[in-house]
Amino acid sequence: MSSSSINQLLSAIRKLAAEAADNGAIEPQIAGGIRAVKGARQEGRRTGNWLTREQAQTWLNTPDPRSLKGLRDRALLAVLIGKRDKVRSVTMPNWTKSAIDS
Repeated sequence: MSSSSINQLLSAIRKLAAEAADNGAIEPQIAGGIRAVKGARQEGRRTGNWLTREQAQTWLNTPDPRSLKGLRDRALLAVLIGKRDKVRSVTMPNWTKSAIDS
């Protein structure tokens, strides 16, 4: 299983333990021990072509915000760009980078 799948399952178990402790089904100390279990580390490498902050801002400002299509395109681009520092994102193919640059 991937680390994100393990962490998702651990999160559900932690919530179940907290709920069980609140309802008196298990001791609060046991629930605290369950909550203290650390998740799996998420490791990865950033591969592919990545936009700089300036390139991303230029790309985001390209659609016309006065038209409905421009607002839609801008929202879609914001979703694509706004991935923050997550390593699990999809890399940009070389042909896409070339198309953006041109």
